[in-house]
Amino acid sequence: MAEGRLHKLRKLNKEANEGIRKNLRNAKGDPRIVALVVLELILVTFLLMALLFLFDPGVSFPAAVSISWPVKLFLFLLTVIAVVWLYHYTSVFRKERKTLVH
Repeated sequence: MAEGRLHKLRKLNKEANEGIRKNLRNAKGDPRIVALVVLELILVTFLLMALLFLFDPGVSFPAAVSISWPVKLFLFLLTVIAVVWLYHYTSVFRKERKTLVH
């Protein structure tokens, strides 16, 4: 069962990597676009790690078993809020990127 989930994660990772490579090729030397792609990758990674630690105790670190659900949920919501805030902070640059790339 865990092997099937691992296979799905690898497939998603491969698709994400292909998208990142495409975005980097389209960047055409503008370092801001490359920085945005890297930032988006980091934000998605934070969200995925938060989801894994929240819902999959087999992947979670050993001390997480002693953490109660309300605390885990609070930490997850805190992570989501931080990611959404950072993503919103880059809205001006993302609008510029659309005009530069396309």
